[in-house]
Amino acid sequence: MALTKATLTGTVDTIKAGFTKVNDIIDDLAAVTTGLGASCIGVYDVADNMAATDVEAALAEIYADHSSTKALAEIFDEDTATTTGLTWGWKAGAIRVDNTITVVSADTISLTDDDVNYIEISQAGVVSRNTTGFTSGYIPIRQVTAAGGVQTVSTDKRAWFVQVAQASTTVVGTAELATDAETLTGTDTGRVTTPSNITAKLATPGAIGGGTPAAGAFTTISASGLITATGGQIAFPATAVPSADPNTLDDYEEGTCTMLFAAGTSGTITIDANVDVLSYTKIGRAVTICGQVAVGSVSSPVGTLTITGLPFACHDGLLISGRTAVTLSCSTLEATAITAMQGHIDELATVITITIFAAGDVGSGAAHCKAGSVFIINVTYFI
Repeated sequence: MALTKATLTGTVDTIKAGFTKVNDIIDDLAAVTTGLGASCIGVYDVADNMAATDVEAALAEIYADHSSTKALAEIFDEDTATTTGLTWGWKAGAIRVDNTITVVSADTISLTDDDVNYIEISQAGVVSRNTTGFTSGYIPIRQVTAAGGVQTVSTDKRAWFVQVAQASTTVVGTAELATDAETLTGTDTGRVTTPSNITAKLATPGAIGGGTPAAGAFTTISASGLITATGGQIAFPATAVPSADPNTLDDYEEGTCTMLFAAGTSGTITIDANVDVLSYTKIGRAVTICGQVAVGSVSSPVGTLTITGLPFACHDGLLISGRTAVTLSCSTLEATAITAMQGHIDELATVITITIFAAGDVGSGAAHCKAGSVFIINVTYFI
């Protein structure tokens, strides 16, 4: 709206009419109604930065251009409507930690009287205050001094750039994580590794022992000094791949094996099903078996006595030549003139051969067995 120039007409009260029109113009300029007041005052923009041509439109344009800045400036600012006495109120806002944005509603917090209150917000969006100082890792908001039940000094401490100390072996702080490749190769000692990096990339025990590990997996775990697995175990797979390195432990297994008797020439020797299971432990190539087996019944057995059912075949004789001796004892045999007994495992065999020496009889152990005969066995052999 443009101001209308005063036009005087007539010959009576000319000065009064003029002042009236001038007063109308002043009223229009002082008005706060849209279309009057500031809208009556033109704007000259020599740089042509604004579209507005009057003050009212210019103010609206300036506010629109800076409203987002105003909104940012009010984030967690003091809310005068809720701040009084020992209560400090803040306006709503939001914080971002990495890619997580947390919206915090406007609220109030109680202050400690006769002290300096440090008001701050955690990375989880929780507003708190203390009287010792701003906390590491928190965003400072306000520092308020209270005395005599009122707030005497209130200082804006909002700082949106959170700087956390660099982490070290003694200081908690930020640290750059190593990549999987750097974790595996140890090529960058300036970055930290995490248990997830290591655990996810550990090869299976078989792979560590010489198999084919998954891509990017460890094939060697090196350490010096004592290695302790507190409350845990080291597991090997059921089908371990032997290592060519003689100093590498590549297998451990525990189990049981069911044994049977056999007569070399004729007849049968039936096992006592209640006493036919032996226990074994396999560590690498060494297998240790212990326990006892008993005869249930016999039917004219003749010839060499063997106990079958070893869990692993004996070595092939390439690295260790000859048979493997078996320590054993027995009770309740048929003959009474037995002078000695021995047992052995042949190369590549899975049976224990027992030889019994009696008066006038060498080797025919099967004939000396009867129902109730018990053999106690203990042997360590290599596979």
